[in-house]
Amino acid sequence: MEDKCFFDIPVYRLTKERYYKDRDTYIEKNMYPGPPAHNERKNKYYEESPDRKQYFEEHILETYGGAWDYNEIIGWIQLHFLGVQIRGELWRVKAKRIVRTRKKVFEWDTWKLAP
Repeated sequence: MEDKCFFDIPVYRLTKERYYKDRDTYIEKNMYPGPPAHNERKNKYYEESPDRKQYFEEHILETYGGAWDYNEIIGWIQLHFLGVQIRGELWRVKAKRIVRTRKKVFEWDTWKLAP
């Protein structure tokens, strides 16, 4: 019998809330990395040149990894019919340690997820 995929379930490295919280911390740490006096001067510079601040923030966002929705996926569970059975295939990131990254290679892992 022919199998037919009917649903893909994404598997994420972390929750959306945690990702954006970590990203905001990363941006703040990189926008204002120095002592308070230095950070005050940078803040004043950014107030005078908001376009430079926006450019730098966008650059930091790119280096961090972009939006959570697609960049933090570490795998998929693909559900499909096989005759009268519902089966799942696990596709996951090929890595020994799963960390924030911009380069991913997905590989097929297993047919059976649960008995």
